[in-house]
Amino acid sequence: MDRKQIIIVAGAALVLVVGVAAAIALTRGRGQAPVSSPALSSPAVSAPSVNAPFEPLTDEEVLAGRPSSPGDADADGLSDEEEARLGTNPRSSDTDLDGLLDWDEVNVYKTDPTKADTDGDGVDDGVEVRQGRNPLVPGM
Repeated sequence: MDRKQIIIVAGAALVLVVGVAAAIALTRGRGQAPVSSPALSSPAVSAPSVNAPFEPLTDEEVLAGRPSSPGDADADGLSDEEEARLGTNPRSSDTDLDGLLDWDEVNVYKTDPTKADTDGDGVDDGVEVRQGRNPLVPGM
């Protein structure tokens, strides 16, 4: 093989390695709390401590904590009255479009349902939760 062919083969191998690494990184967050689920009745789930290592909730923990209520047009677990008080959109279950339902932001993760990136680190709260990072602490 001449030098040009070696460079082409090496480049193709590099692209393949980067693609596999990206696929692995994207699948690591799977199996964690869903970003959108039907509302269910149950007792509230306590939020993780800001200073404790952040552990994403299981599907069951998230679903167990989200109540259903009459007067909840978007079925996110917050009544339309609560949404008016919080400044969230009663017609959108995810006001800030960060991948977390408004009820989960208020009651589970303690993030701001009107800001996609509560801690201001440039990564949306939903992405941080799915990656096992703490959406309340920049860089964690």
